[in-house]
Formats: sequence, structure tokens, C-alpha cells
Amino acid sequence: MPRKPDWVRSDDVRALMRLALDLRDLPNGSGEQRALALDGLVRLVGCEVGIWLDVVGIVSPTPAAVSVVCDVGWAGDAERSAFLAYIESLPAPSAPDPTLPGTISAMQRGRRVMVRHEVCDDRDWYMSAHTQEYRRAARVDSFIGAPRHGDGTNAGCVISVHRAWGRRQFGERERGLLELFVDTCDFVRDPPSPLPPSRLEGLTPRQRDVLVRLARGDGEKQIAWDLGLSPHTVHDHVKALHRHFGVQSRGELLALCLGGARTP
Repeated sequence: MPRKPDWVRSDDVRALMRLALDLRDLPNGSGEQRALALDGLVRLVGCEVGIWLDVVGIVSPTPAAVSVVCDVGWAGDAERSAFLAYIESLPAPSAPDPTLPGTISAMQRGRRVMVRHEVCDDRDWYMSAHTQEYRRAARVDSFIGAPRHGDGTNAGCVISVHRAWGRRQFGERERGLLELFVDTCDFVRDPPSPLPPSRLEGLTPRQRDVLVRLARGDGEKQIAWDLGLSPHTVHDHVKALHRHFGVQSRGELLALCLGGARTP
């Protein structure tokens, strides 16, 4: 578990760890897992709306394509429809989001979590046609976004949480919570598992993580880096997987898990 910032409370961390455990019990990349991630994050930071977007052109001034993967917490259908109207207008909206230039600049500097007022000041935000046309109608204002783009690609996703119009802006505590969420639960933004759910039954969460990455073609050193584990620990998980499936090698393991054969 990464070190918590000083302004994040211990009960917040406990709630985040419970959420992480619940998320690991669900198939990675599943709609159920993503909905639980958004709902848990909304509750954790104390806001109303959570949105998960898939984006093509994530580091471009105007994204080429944006789709809503999951969203939770809207006050009603009218508010949700108002926000979706903006998404559907991309890549050429009549009222561009004024936070995009600052967000892209922050991403290029390595920032993983951005609060709205850090990438666009209040004057530009509230005077923009975007805010008046879309955000007021959707009844959402202050937000924190956590973008992530895929390795070597210009595609990725954005998880964001939003407070209702008129509520106070997000502060350091909420930013810290989203940063801890990214550090602890970012596996939810990995591609869906290439394995059928039946192959993951009976495995520990870490064994599942290792097996999924083996199935994607990753080596043990890469898996250790991705999961924050030692190569020795990953190798122990691999040996445990061999025992679990009754195989002698990585090739046999992947042939069994990816080839549809029955587990002995």
C-alpha cells in the first residue's frame, strides 16, 4: 500500500483497501468491476457522479473519439443526457471544454490526477460556453480526473468524479484519495482478461493477476514491475499456478488456460 498523504484519514485508507479487495474478486475489465470502482470512488471522496470514458487521441488538443464506458450517480435522466450531449458532439463540439489544454499539459508533465481549478481558473471555467451549456444543465461542477493512456498508443481512458453544482470544490483530501485509488486499484483500468472466468476460480487475487499477465505475453520481470512485487515472489506465484493446474511449464499452462482444455 503506498504511503498515504498527511491529509488523508486512516478510515479513508481502510475503506479504500476494502474497495480494492472487492474489486479484485470481480473479473478484470468487466462492466460489474468498473461500475463498482466508480460507485466506491464516489462514496469515498464524497461526491455525486462518477464517469469512465474511453478516449482515442487522449493527448491531443481535441480527442478523436470518446465513449462512455460507465457512469453513476446522476440526479436524473435530464442531467445525464445534458452531459452525454457534449460527449456525442466530440470531436468538434460547439462549446469546447476549457480544461483540455491544461489537462493535456499536466499529463505531458507526468501528472496522473488533476483537479479542475488546477488546470482551468474559475474565471475561464464559469465564463465558458461549455460550462454554461453543458455543466450547468448536467448539474455538475467541481471535478477530479485521472487519465491514463495505453503504452505506445494515443488511446486510453479517464476516470473522473464530479460534485453537484453549488457544492464546494474538491480539495487536497479528495485529490489524495484519488491518487491512492490510482496507486492501489489501477488494475481496474487494465484491458479485460484474455482468460475465461472459470480459469480464475480457486486462485488468490495475486495468482489471478500473474496468470492474466502471463496470458497477455508478459515475462516474470515485467509482471514484477507492474505489480510492485519482487521477481522471486512472482516466480513463486508462477510455480503455484503450475501446481494448481497440474502442468510443468509456462507453455503447458498457457495452452491449457487459453486453449479451452478442462482443468485436471
